[in-house]
Amino acid sequence: HNIDVDNNGFISLEELNQASIQEGGDEVTREQWRLMCDYVSAKENVGITFKDFKKIHGMGSDNSK
Repeated sequence: HNIDVDNNGFISLEELNQASIQEGGDEVTREQWRLMCDYVSAKENVGITFKDFKKIHGMGSDNSK
């Protein structure tokens, strides 16, 4: 939950990028952010919940096995 810097219950693109850079990762592009928000039906200008973040983070894995 350290990603939500302002503790408003949502992770913004800026907060996500800040966390990613601190972890040595790449920044998320606006297009990637739009796709993530679409995936969880979130508003781009509001952000995603931590629950949605976990859902997005796991979308590349096959959990059906």
